[in-house]
Amino acid sequence: MTTSPSWVRFFKVTLILIVAGLVVTSFRGTFRADADEYVNQSLKQGVSVYATARATNAIISVAKTAHTPIADFGEMLDPIDDLVERFSTLLEISIGSLILQKMLLEITSHIAFSYALACSGFFFILSLFAFKPFLRSATSRIFFTLVFCRFSILAVLLLNGLISETFITKKIEVEAKNVAQIQEQTTKFVDSKSSVAQLSANSPQPNSLLESAGRVLAEIKQVTIDPILNIWNKFDFQKIKANLDKAVESMLQLMTLFFLKTILLPILFFFGFKKFITGIWRMQLGKESALFVPEGRMVSHTN
Repeated sequence: MTTSPSWVRFFKVTLILIVAGLVVTSFRGTFRADADEYVNQSLKQGVSVYATARATNAIISVAKTAHTPIADFGEMLDPIDDLVERFSTLLEISIGSLILQKMLLEITSHIAFSYALACSGFFFILSLFAFKPFLRSATSRIFFTLVFCRFSILAVLLLNGLISETFITKKIEVEAKNVAQIQEQTTKFVDSKSSVAQLSANSPQPNSLLESAGRVLAEIKQVTIDPILNIWNKFDFQKIKANLDKAVESMLQLMTLFFLKTILLPILFFFGFKKFITGIWRMQLGKESALFVPEGRMVSHTN
């Protein structure tokens, strides 16, 4: 028998159509806009939360140095300050990860990459009709590697965007809003306390005629009014501590969500990328493969 079976011809035609479809899809840039939108929104969200974290860190630093009626108030804020620092570091890594993903998307979506994919696909199709093991193996490996690079990055961004939109993004918005509100309340309070302290420090000293009366009034104030003010100030600073404690829970939630969204999933993707590429370059297509036997070369053995 000197002709290939019909199923081999059908398989070759199907494979050629698949290669052509992948090349056309690459040039059209299908779903590129959706992936760009996901990355840009994630970057905007990450930068906004990072700005809030840095502002919270700054206001905690001011509160730690403020004169308060609570002993060791600054030391009480040290754990929260450390958490905010680590939260900011994690956000920096998350933003860097998003920028890297955006760069990879731009590289693999460039027109030059599509032309490289088209050329590799053309030579891969030619190898289907050439009984040359080295040529067949090399072209198939190059083509499948470029296909994976071109579409896997796009696919993982779209999948990550779908998962984030369904389970993560809204939670990030809620927790970020809580942290921003607490940061704003704390900032207003610390600013008001700083203004009162500055006004008290800059108040004019009594002149010689009123010095005696001023001393008497100061003693009365120290005995009657100052204890009440200390209790009130102590209550206010305890409120600051309580608000910051509430922010801790939201920050921990945000750390987990950003880690999952921008670090864990990309790491899993690159691990899968490495495994896939390794599998492709270890793939062996033997001479006996019916798919790659040229037309007229396939022979059936009968008794």
